[in-house]
Formats: sequence, structure tokens, C-alpha cells
Amino acid sequence: MYNYIYLYLLTIAGIFIEFSFLGTVGNFLLKIVIFACISYFLYELWKNRPEADLETTIISTDDQNQAKENSFAFLDIEPTQLTVLLKSEKKYAEFLVNQFFIIWNFILPHNGYLFYKNSEGSLRLMHKQLQQGLSWHSDFDPSGFSSIIDSKEEILIENNIEPAEKVLPFYGDQNYKPSSLLALTTDFESSEKLYWIFDADTPDFFNVEDAAVLKSINDNTLSIISAALQNSGLAKEYKIIEQKLQIANQLNSAQSLNECIDKFCEILTEEFEASKLTIATKIRDDNKSNKAVIKKAIGIDDPFKTGYEFALDEGLNGWVILKNKPYLLDDIDKGEFFVPRFSKEEKSNYDLRSFLSIPFQLESEAIGMVTLEHKEINKYNNEHKNRLIDYCNILSFALRRFKGLYKIK
Repeated sequence: MYNYIYLYLLTIAGIFIEFSFLGTVGNFLLKIVIFACISYFLYELWKNRPEADLETTIISTDDQNQAKENSFAFLDIEPTQLTVLLKSEKKYAEFLVNQFFIIWNFILPHNGYLFYKNSEGSLRLMHKQLQQGLSWHSDFDPSGFSSIIDSKEEILIENNIEPAEKVLPFYGDQNYKPSSLLALTTDFESSEKLYWIFDADTPDFFNVEDAAVLKSINDNTLSIISAALQNSGLAKEYKIIEQKLQIANQLNSAQSLNECIDKFCEILTEEFEASKLTIATKIRDDNKSNKAVIKKAIGIDDPFKTGYEFALDEGLNGWVILKNKPYLLDDIDKGEFFVPRFSKEEKSNYDLRSFLSIPFQLESEAIGMVTLEHKEINKYNNEHKNRLIDYCNILSFALRRFKGLYKIK
């Protein structure tokens, strides 16, 4: 504190007081002494600064770095599949056809095709333009031309293809034999592809010098469609978040456990297709610590209705709670042995085949499960599983408000 006072007084003296009685030289020397004293006190203040200042600076820097990381977190959005985008937004399909005609008018081929290949490798024709009187055969093996086109970086120009039917197996026995081929590929991050294929029956038809312009057209197509896929993925993610918020609001408005489960059941029946929906909670008392009770059962007429109690170690539904682990089965009737759903006394699965069951928890302990079953085989997939896990997590948070959950029968 005193150092600040000394520093203040010395500054006032150095700026406003003239020591004329000392003469010019004396006044100058005294100013130097005052400056040296100010420098000394400044050094003392810096040396004795609190260590917390440095620590605060470090923490602040870390927080800024974390903020930068979080600011870019929204970019980590999974893009929509191209096939989904083209079905939901017709304008992008029209855009691709327009790009096809831009290329067509630039190179003036005899025939042209635009193919879409999904991430599993299935090929589908999106658009074609053929000479009058010429038809194409849709029942061809696409492995020949796609492997040749994929072997190139982006643009393939072959001005003397032989044998033509192996490279372009579109024409069968017609009196047309392509001699020149020009092909482009548009590759997306989702492992989906577009093939732009053009041919002519004249050798040396396509100009290699056109490759730069074609690459520019293809790059623009990729940029626009990729941005659309990203935006569509962002919109989808926003819709999912908004939907989860609505579910949370509905469940948190419930005044009792039973009302909360009823609301959750209504949500699931709107979101999922099932032949049987079952929601059960674990019974926690001294006599029935290894049992659960069905709180809600909707669907087929079987013995396992609301109020039915079952052991956790005798069937699929109990194992979900007992092991605190989701189960996704494409067919519960598949295999050599009969797998019961609730009790070892069961003799039938009532024609139910697909099985998806997710536990819901309190403090990392499974206290119940939600099960979807369907008569169709392979009805549910990982997308259904992940969505139901998210919903059960919301339910778990909502159930924390209800004391005495473990005593419910």
C-alpha cells in the first residue's frame, strides 16, 4: 500500500514541481533521481504481485481455448444421405440434371447417363439422354464400367475403347458400338457417388483439353451438394434436439410416476411401430429384490399385461434390467433353442420376432426397461436403438423427481 503512495507522490513531484534553486544541472539531476525512485517502486510492485494473478491468467487462457473448441462443435454434424436429400428436396435433383445438360452442351456427346451409387454399392440411373431410336438395357452388370471409372482420379477420357461392350454394357445387340468414353465421378464423404458417363461412336471424339473445364463444373457440383447435405444434416439435428426438448417437457410435467410412464408410452407409440410395447420397473423390497413389474403393456393379447411380475433372470426382458444392457435382436425365434421373453415357463413368443429393449437408470443402476417387439423379422436397427436409448435417458432424468420409486408394485 505504501509503495503506491510513494509512487504517487514521486510522480506529482516529478511532473509539477520545478527545483529552480538548484539550477539547471541540479534540477536535471534531481529529476533523474525521482525517475529512478519511480522505477524502483514499480519494480517492487511487479515483484510482489499476487501469484493468483498468474494462475487466473492461465485459467482464462484455458477457458478461451475450450470456448474455441466448443464454438466449432456444431460443425461436427453428420450430413444427410444424398438419396434422402434428393427425395426430400426435388430442386437438388433438378440441379443435378441441369449440371448434366451443361456438360452435354459443352462436349456434345452422342449419349449420356447420370448414375447414383449409394454407400452399399447399389447403382441407380437418375437421368439419361440417348440418340433417337436407341434404347439402353437396364439389366447389365455395373461392375465393369464402374471399376474402370473408379480407377481414375476424377475424369476419364478414353478415345478408343475396346471391347466397347465390356466398358459400356448399355446397348446389347443394337447396331451401336461406342468408341469414345468420357466419365466423371463426384465423390461424397458419405461414400456415395455420382457417375457422369458420356459416349460417342467416333474414335478420338472427346478433347483432353476440356478436362479443366469439366473438373471445374464437377467441383462446383460437389461444393453445392455437399453444402446442401451439411445444411440438411444440421436441420435434422436441430429437429431431433427440439423433439427431445418437447419429450423432456412432457415427462417433467407429470405429477406422479404412473403419469410419467403413461406420457412416455404415448410418445413411444407415436414414434415407433411395434406389435407389443412393454414398460416395466424393478421391484425393490426385501422379499422381491430380483423381480420387476409391468407398468404398461400395449399391443398383442398375451398373458404379460400391466401388473404382471417376472423374475429378472428368466427371460430377455429381465436380462435387460439385470445386466443393464440394451438388446437388439432381428429374430428371437431364430436358433435351436426357445428363448423366453419373461418367464422360463413360456411356451410361445406369440409370433413376435424382432426385439428391441433398452434399460432406464437411476444413478447408473437399471431400474426398468422399455421393450419394443414386432411380428416382422429385422424390424428394428441401430438407428431405432440409439433413438430409444436417448428417449430412455430423458425418462431416467424425469424419474429422479419421484421418491419411493423402488417401492412401487
